[in-house]
Amino acid sequence: MTEYKEYRFVLEQLRERFGAKNWLALHEIAEYDGCCARTAKKRYGITGGGMDITVLAARKCELAH
Repeated sequence: MTEYKEYRFVLEQLRERFGAKNWLALHEIAEYDGCCARTAKKRYGITGGGMDITVLAARKCELAH
């Protein structure tokens, strides 16, 4: 997997907001994005109740390209 140039910046932003957490609940992701849980699930392809913070950073970068 190729690392996007923005990946580390996005990951750092997430770390600043959520601290040392590695797993974010769906409602935290939705709140961070300013959307509802249903939109967050669809936007990031979340199938369960949350997502690893590193995967979220990568998916945010993918969506930007």
